[in-house]
Amino acid sequence: MKLGILLLTLFSFQMMDAQNISKERWENRLLIIIAENAANSNVKDQRSILAKDIKGLKDRNLKIILATPGFQQEILPEKGEIQSSTIYSELNERQDFQVLLIGLDGEVKLKKNQILNLKELFGTIDSMSMRQAEMKSQ
Repeated sequence: MKLGILLLTLFSFQMMDAQNISKERWENRLLIIIAENAANSNVKDQRSILAKDIKGLKDRNLKIILATPGFQQEILPEKGEIQSSTIYSELNERQDFQVLLIGLDGEVKLKKNQILNLKELFGTIDSMSMRQAEMKSQ
């Protein structure tokens, strides 16, 4: 009985994470920063770089999510609530630091184990066909 409750709880957390990511599909692109903790120097540097162009993030419908063991939080362009999460354990490839760009279609478009600069991030997004269509319609 206890095992069943534990499995149900774990399954619920995994579903919640899948729902959190999938609810953004076709609405927002996601840049997921994966690190052991928020105090990681690469996390601080990455946040600082991204915070330099909030307008660019918003123009590209890009939300920045920090995923640490057991938790996730939207950190830019708006700061969200800390939520329970298994994203870190599901996506971390045993790296100290990793960034994943998730496109509007929910697919991974870019994966790096080092700090991502705005030129590469925005260049990757701006080369996507959906972003090209967005720019034409603006």
